[in-house]
Amino acid sequence: MGRIGKYTMIGIIFFVIFLIATIPATFVTNNMLDEKAPIKLYNVSGSAWSGKAGVMQLGDKQLQKFEWDLKALPLIFGTIKFDFSFRIKSSTASGTVALSSFGSGEISIDDTKLNIKSDDVPDFLPIPEPLKLKGPLKVDIEELDISEEMIPVYAQATAQWRKSTAVIGDQNYDLGEFDLNAYSEDDKVYITIKDTKKNGPIEAKLSSEIQENGALLVSGILGTRETADKKLSGFARMLLQGTQQKVVNYKGSIKEPEKIISGVLAGK
Repeated sequence: MGRIGKYTMIGIIFFVIFLIATIPATFVTNNMLDEKAPIKLYNVSGSAWSGKAGVMQLGDKQLQKFEWDLKALPLIFGTIKFDFSFRIKSSTASGTVALSSFGSGEISIDDTKLNIKSDDVPDFLPIPEPLKLKGPLKVDIEELDISEEMIPVYAQATAQWRKSTAVIGDQNYDLGEFDLNAYSEDDKVYITIKDTKKNGPIEAKLSSEIQENGALLVSGILGTRETADKKLSGFARMLLQGTQQKVVNYKGSIKEPEKIISGVLAGK
């Protein structure tokens, strides 16, 4: 490519960036997100480059105060990358997302933090009624890569659940403290969950393996200790099909998240 051709290409790139920076965000949402789109934005303002939406409907989840800030350089290499922040009820999230615009469908989430308030935990950790879970939950995602089939293929993330509480009727029961660690090794994603409070009421030592095809293997121990309240232990035995401690050996698919919790509680 000659000098004139290079200057022309640079000029086109900056012209495209200029267009993106000046096109109103409402123009993009009105023309690209139809009624069948899984994402809907309301009360949109700003530009396609940097804007905000009062409400973002994502499936059955409603995000408030969704804001984005597009990055210029990745566009040159065919990647849509932007910083974001939003709220769900009283909880907050902020980070960076990258979407491949060359048809691979891959998603990358980087440097993302979620601060889930105690009262919002039931929305993120659904458990069979009448039990509800509470306690502030903090998630720190260093990097999470998701394939076109929505399977995690690389992960470096941690989560901390402190002051975890079970609510049964009008009574609250301490569950202890838990740590989650997600990491990658040998082209697989591993997730470990363990209780960290010495002699806490809940014993949890679970290890999960996610394979490239989405197959999920969960193994370990889940149950209550002698320090648990009797009513909590009784409810736990009901969830664990009559045993105080369950040896978990669950095989399923990450593509069917609605079956994972019930499968783990069943122990198979």
